[in-house]
Amino acid sequence: MKMKTRVCWALLLIFLPGIAASASGQTPVTQPLGNARSPDQHYEWRVRTDNPVRYELTELPGTRVLATVKDYFWDQGQGLAARHAIRATIRWNATSSLVALDEFNYRRAGRLWVFRLKDNQAHPIPFESATTPLMHTTEKRFCLAEGWRSPTLLSLRLAARLTSGEVISLPYLLDLEEPTHPKVMR
Repeated sequence: MKMKTRVCWALLLIFLPGIAASASGQTPVTQPLGNARSPDQHYEWRVRTDNPVRYELTELPGTRVLATVKDYFWDQGQGLAARHAIRATIRWNATSSLVALDEFNYRRAGRLWVFRLKDNQAHPIPFESATTPLMHTTEKRFCLAEGWRSPTLLSLRLAARLTSGEVISLPYLLDLEEPTHPKVMR
């Protein structure tokens, strides 16, 4: 029980300055969980907790923002969005040319974003349309599974709730050999 209390106090001490800065009009920036910095140390994901809460892919060593993604919960209150934003999972491929940002990987909330980095620009890769639609679902989303199996092959899972109420999880692979034409395979 004492350990849980210590963890709660530690989390409060971590987030209290960001919440206070946010209330005072400052724009706090915190690091998300996961591997925020690319393997080549040229890029980093940051969570901005001012309104709207968002993720920013930043070029290092400066602060040039290459991509911005609003947090899934951005419209449900700044406090809720900020609490969930730090739960993001980030997976870089070994060459730092592809990165996956999985927001709040819990149940079917959040979204999976994949970006290609080329010529100091970040290009989002829309891949959901490359799949065969799963019939009879009320909720579904792709999530990260094991991560990168090779520099261009990402392991995913599809989390879905069927109209019957059953919850399923199906394995997929996202092939990004040609990032402009991604392939999603089961």
